[in-house]
Amino acid sequence: MKGQVYHEITLVYEVEFEDCRLLDRDFFEVIEESKLTTAKWVGLEELSLKETTLYPVGLLGLIRKAPEPVEQVR
Repeated sequence: MKGQVYHEITLVYEVEFEDCRLLDRDFFEVIEESKLTTAKWVGLEELSLKETTLYPVGLLGLIRKAPEPVEQVR
């Protein structure tokens, strides 16, 4: 509701696909539990544009601060 303050917890993961061909697709379907959504690859350049909306506020700064490469967890 408008005017109310809410809290949000966001988990951000760096992932590596077993099938690298997924990186060549513009869009792909994601199934989480029983919910089906469509995901889109977006580069940092596009995320930096004023007309691009990214939530939560501050996420782009966190992505930019991520170490390279991030250690692989297996």
